[in-house]
Amino acid sequence: YGDNLDAALTASVELNQEAQLSFKTWYLTEKSYDFGTVEISADGDQWTQIGDTMTGSSGRWMDQSLFILPDTKFIRFHYHTDSSINGRGWYVYRPRLSFANGETLVPEWKSDHWTERNR
Repeated sequence: YGDNLDAALTASVELNQEAQLSFKTWYLTEKSYDFGTVEISADGDQWTQIGDTMTGSSGRWMDQSLFILPDTKFIRFHYHTDSSINGRGWYVYRPRLSFANGETLVPEWKSDHWTERNR
């Protein structure tokens, strides 16, 4: 959290099949001005948002599950804040990919101004 924040938590993935991204999340942000999105990319330059924009208050920890296309090479959690009021922030816990064959992958996430905190 903080003013004028543009933070990302990004993973490079090699998918040969469809996958589900699952994670727990909690957020408390300035509604409609500060927000988090989950985005995918095939090249790391052009990003597409998947799922709902997370803004305002989640009220509690929630389970999220999002469909990931097989040509996806990058997945990121992207958090933006404006220049004034901000809340506690956006928390993401245990993001992982699961596949139809039952396998699970925990990608290596790289931080760009994303701060790790205890739950």
